[in-house]
Amino acid sequence: MTLAKNLYDLNDDCLLEVFQYLNGAEQNRVRKLCARFEGIVQQFWKKKKHLQLSVNSVNVNFEKSLSDFEDYLASVSDIIIDVEFICEVFTFNNCMIESRQLTNVLQKFKFSNARSLSFSAFKEDIVLLKSFPNLRKLRLILFERLLSPPQVMSYFHTCQLDGIGLCKHLEELYMHPVSVHLYPTFIASIAQMRNLRLILCMQQDGKFFIDLAKILKDRIYSFAGPFYMINKSCTVNDLKILAVFLGREEQRFQLLNLIKACKVLEVLEIYGIELGIRFLSKLEDILTNTRTSGQPLRVKYISRQVYVDITRRNYNGLPIVKNSPYMDFSIEARGGIPDVSLSFKIEFKPLSDISE
Repeated sequence: MTLAKNLYDLNDDCLLEVFQYLNGAEQNRVRKLCARFEGIVQQFWKKKKHLQLSVNSVNVNFEKSLSDFEDYLASVSDIIIDVEFICEVFTFNNCMIESRQLTNVLQKFKFSNARSLSFSAFKEDIVLLKSFPNLRKLRLILFERLLSPPQVMSYFHTCQLDGIGLCKHLEELYMHPVSVHLYPTFIASIAQMRNLRLILCMQQDGKFFIDLAKILKDRIYSFAGPFYMINKSCTVNDLKILAVFLGREEQRFQLLNLIKACKVLEVLEIYGIELGIRFLSKLEDILTNTRTSGQPLRVKYISRQVYVDITRRNYNGLPIVKNSPYMDFSIEARGGIPDVSLSFKIEFKPLSDISE
């Protein structure tokens, strides 16, 4: 009695297990053999909710066959929920042609059920966002083309940087730095997004935040980032949550002026330089005279020291502050470089909530 069996003699569960070990191109060829194999492969494909899109993934999983890849996308484009798009940096013309072909293929499909997209590509590739009309979360990293062959530049210069405006259902936007000349495009697009409620940006340039604050106005209720950014904006007075990194001595007392204006502030976190007795005393005086809420302001100083003994009478110039009707003060130790020194995050009321 032979132990070998023809593929057609295996049950569906066994075939499903076997087909999982094939790459995308092989699965595509197997499914065309008969209706039964078609259904099994489709069953396997439709279980996947995450999709990585790149020239490398097509080359490896689909043996450089864009037609096999198109067949795959036709089956899963309306099922995939989470997508990662990576445009590798190439130097050879033949690779660039493959990248261009991949872009052309993706533009044929709508990933209507995709809710999360991680998009790492050149700014000219942002037009691909129109293939993801119902995104809720977008992680965006855009690169500039500094040295590219003339024919490559000619192709990408025909693209329009308007894709970000097509994400009309976006709720969360995570961005790496963008060039200054792209600011107007992003600001105009963000202003039209009715459901957007969070922006996190790895951006050191305060101008981008200032421009954002102008269009969001009194909708911003939470800010976390370097103090110099929010200090330059005079339109953010309705903050409820404020977390700032202080990099210079004079910023401590500039922060006090901001707190005077933020009369509904509920939580204050301070990173960076030591605060000192004088700062805490002035903060207490300000809160005594301006605090309108019945609850004390929760103030937390985040120390970079690994160990903090707050039972001592004096911690590097910080006295043990007794909680009062106006301020609830605490100290916490956190090692490493704080995120608020490198990026800013704002949370705000979406337009859809305001208009209802």
